[in-house]
Amino acid sequence: MRMEKILVLPRLAQRRVLRVIVAAMVLLQVTLLVAAVWHLSVAGWSLPLALAAMLLVGLLLQISIAANTFVIKWLMGDWPVARRGSIVRWLPVAAVEVCWMLRLFLFDQPWCRAPRWIFATDRRTPVLLVHGFVCNGAVWRPLSKHLLDAKRSHVAISLEPTYRHFERQLEVLDGAVQALCAHTGQQRVVLLGHSMGGLLARAYAERFPQRCAALISVGVPHHGTALGDLIHGLEYGPPSPRCQWLQALNQRSGERIEVPALNIWSADDNIVIPAQSAHLHATTERTLHGYGHMALIAQREACLALMAALDELDPLVESDER
Repeated sequence: MRMEKILVLPRLAQRRVLRVIVAAMVLLQVTLLVAAVWHLSVAGWSLPLALAAMLLVGLLLQISIAANTFVIKWLMGDWPVARRGSIVRWLPVAAVEVCWMLRLFLFDQPWCRAPRWIFATDRRTPVLLVHGFVCNGAVWRPLSKHLLDAKRSHVAISLEPTYRHFERQLEVLDGAVQALCAHTGQQRVVLLGHSMGGLLARAYAERFPQRCAALISVGVPHHGTALGDLIHGLEYGPPSPRCQWLQALNQRSGERIEVPALNIWSADDNIVIPAQSAHLHATTERTLHGYGHMALIAQREACLALMAALDELDPLVESDER
């Protein structure tokens, strides 16, 4: 089956700002590591011992930064023992999430391209992948491997890092949808949105249902996240529960998505706090408890669940087209 890269996305849908910033941060950390090793060696440490010590310190620092969201979740009462279980359960959940955060933020996003693959003979509705807050399209690389195995056309966009202007983001998303439709000859796309990207995809489906065949939202703060009060204020994502844009969206829609849709969430989500904020009472839901925020779109079992969700929606998309 012939496969080709798609190179027609609008410029604002393939931004490299975050990629450059994260790459610079990684290089800065490497520079500091080298400087620390040099100072220790000058102070009399052997080079192997100095290198091992600084690598250990750096690793522990990265782990602590990645793990602090679970601490916040626990401190805010959203991860009681009845939910998180014993250490035998919650430690692997946190460890897997931390590993994915380190990989996605230190490797995939700064150094890899966002997946954009079109199968020339694939007649299914193409999938447009919409990333979340402070991420870019490369965050979808783990899921992309499964989509490639299924020979499913898919494109991941990269928006500006902060989602400071929701309405402007909707315009950029619409440009990407139209570009993908024009390239594939399809009239609509399936939107798969993670976190803030799921909110954007949901707002898009409300405004342009004629271009959205179906929607899958995963790990989405449909009612905001407490972390939103700490970053950018009420109206500048990730959204606070008091965000007026988000409240207006929920009031207009009644939490109903008019196109075929699935909402997927986890009680162990370490970014959507409280986790129940990811619930939509008027939309079909699936739960994937036992996965953190990034693991929901990266861990193999979670990716297989997303592939199953696409398979579940495909017949509904086909019936609508008929």
